[in-house]
Amino acid sequence: DFIRRQHRAFKVNIARNLVTNFSIGLTQQYQSIYVSALGAGAVELGLVSSVGGVASTLLTVPVGWLADRYGIRRMLMTGMSVILLSFLTFGLAGSWQVGGLAMGLFTMGFSFTMVVCPMICGNTLRSGSPECSSATRFLPFPASWPPSLRRTSSPPSAG
Repeated sequence: DFIRRQHRAFKVNIARNLVTNFSIGLTQQYQSIYVSALGAGAVELGLVSSVGGVASTLLTVPVGWLADRYGIRRMLMTGMSVILLSFLTFGLAGSWQVGGLAMGLFTMGFSFTMVVCPMICGNTLRSGSPECSSATRFLPFPASWPPSLRRTSSPPSAG
């Protein structure tokens, strides 16, 4: 069985992805509605969404460096903590500005966890194994890139 053969870190990452994606699926689609209900107009809502996206993009490279320096586990826990903080901030938000802050925190926390997730898979799946080739087959890299480059690089559109 595929799951039984994997390292504990891979199994924990899969479980974390299931819980995180389920939680996100329940709440993310309502974030903009909630911030609008707190008083944000179309311009403010667009501004909040844009700032969160820019912050997430700018954090992607430092998160990789921080994961190398301080460890994947620490960065994963940081990302999950920021996501939990964003949920708490949403729950306590009394204005659209606080709701916007929560949206930004959520985007940044998600960025942390998404950068670290492939690192966990890359560290736990053995190179050359059927699982590794199956896992990398579906990554969004151009087929023209050499396989070694596809496994170690991010596409320019990742973020």
